[in-house]
Amino acid sequence: MADSALFGDSGEPDGDDLISRTEIVLGREPRVAESAVDWSTRFKNVSGTNYLSLTFRRRSPALEHGDGTDTFTYRDVVVSEPASSCFLRVLVIRMRGAR
Repeated sequence: MADSALFGDSGEPDGDDLISRTEIVLGREPRVAESAVDWSTRFKNVSGTNYLSLTFRRRSPALEHGDGTDTFTYRDVVVSEPASSCFLRVLVIRMRGAR
């Protein structure tokens, strides 16, 4: 299983359309196809203003859930309304020297 095309950061060995690097960050198992969505999007109201937000579990040394993951919510800085078209993108990068 040393084939980096399948099991490297950009590999996608389980066929669930998420590359290995993204699955690892989201606390998923890259070798097991998981159909359940592990994130949610919603409009978060902050002081009467709506913002699009994305919530997901990710691997973290904090171990908040006792399984090596904790919950993160990212909120857009642009004011949004539920009827508007908008999106958030998650970019997963490897830090220099990280494994």
